Amino acid sequence: MSPLQWPWGLIGRIVGGAVVALCVGWIVLVVKAWHDDAQALPAERARADRAEAYHEHYRRAVKAEIARVATVSQGYQDELRTLRVTAAAQPARVVRLCREPARRPASAAGAAAGPGADAAAAGAGQLPSAAEPDPGPGPDIGAELYGLIDEADRIVAQCRALQQYVDGLPIER
Repeated sequence: MSPLQWPWGLIGRIVGGAVVALCVGWIVLVVKAWHDDAQALPAERARADRAEAYHEHYRRAVKAEIARVATVSQGYQDELRTLRVTAAAQPARVVRLCREPARRPASAAGAAAGPGADAAAAGAGQLPSAAEPDPGPGPDIGAELYGLIDEADRIVAQCRALQQYVDGLPIER
């Protein structure tokens, strides 16, 4: 062997051994990763099953809530429809207010006569005017009055529907 000659055979064996060692190390790491994944697989499956069960429970709860809201809303709409039909079937009756007759101030002599049943019935210091005729009926307020009644019925129906909705909510403790 001359000093200028390289030992190519030895270098080839060293490089080949290093390549084989790297491949074996890589295979060992891959197999270890597979082994670790296989050991973690039951825990991952259990986590996925829990997530799927939660999703299914949530889906059923949302579906039930939608059905409950639809039922309450349908009841409210039915009640409003009934109120509209009832209001349309019953025309507003005439409701008139009585007008008060004009009053004249009481004289000092009448007031000094003393308190009696007639004096107590009249307003304080006023007597009904006997000379003036009856002023007649007042304006018709029937339409406005029945409109207010219909509005009150709609508000009561809305409150009833909201109470039905709230009664179905779960109680948090």
